[in-house]
Amino acid sequence: MRIYNNVNSVNIQNTLSVTQTNMTKSLEKLSSGLRINRAADDAAGLSVSEGLRSQIRGSQMGQRNGNDALAMLQIAESGTQQITDSLQRMRELAVQSSNGTYTNTDRGYIDQEYKALASEITRIANATTYNGIQLLSTSTAFSFQISAASTGASSTISFTPTDLSTGLSFGGVSTQSVAQAAIGQIDAILSSVLSLRSNVGSTMNRLSTTVSNLGDMVTNLTDAESRIRDTDFAKETMQFTRNQILTQSAQSMLSQANQLPSGVLSLLR
Repeated sequence: MRIYNNVNSVNIQNTLSVTQTNMTKSLEKLSSGLRINRAADDAAGLSVSEGLRSQIRGSQMGQRNGNDALAMLQIAESGTQQITDSLQRMRELAVQSSNGTYTNTDRGYIDQEYKALASEITRIANATTYNGIQLLSTSTAFSFQISAASTGASSTISFTPTDLSTGLSFGGVSTQSVAQAAIGQIDAILSSVLSLRSNVGSTMNRLSTTVSNLGDMVTNLTDAESRIRDTDFAKETMQFTRNQILTQSAQSMLSQANQLPSGVLSLLR
């Protein structure tokens, strides 16, 4: 019998310390909802999950960028719609003025509306902006970042507008011959505007598909990150309950182990 070193007590204390540490970890996981709270919990899992988090947040921002780009192009589409309506009316006026039933005085009145519409087209082209950015009075391409990747053809979507504020020849309708020539001029401008509208529409459709795809990616990436990092509450509750019982048992046994050396006193009687 030994009383100087109570080996049984030391062993139980070590076991109790390990059990309490495990219970503390279980409490942390249950309270945070995360299986990995620090690198020591799962170094490889932490590295993978942080990489997934970068992809998730990058994809979410790409989705937001895509929606912002859609908002920009919707404004451009609205501007081109108004310009198209004005051009259609101008063509109508040019056809009207080309008729031999009108005098040049009559055509002068028609020409006033024609020129007013031409000025309005230029004004709309200059006034159509998004966040201070000219949309219809520039030919500089826009690049929309729609991916979490830093570079690559798949990381951006480009859109090149057409400058509708300068270089357009509307002609006039003040005489029959000039009005007849204006029909062809309006047709050429209409072709350019409709080509721009087609470009706007196709880019919007592409952006809509991209935004939808990014939403699916975020969902799947979040699921993958969750499987690695989130706490399995059923499993962790079981672990916590087991450690809680073991702690109580170890505390009881520690009390018993500390009482064992007292048996030496019976030898001294």
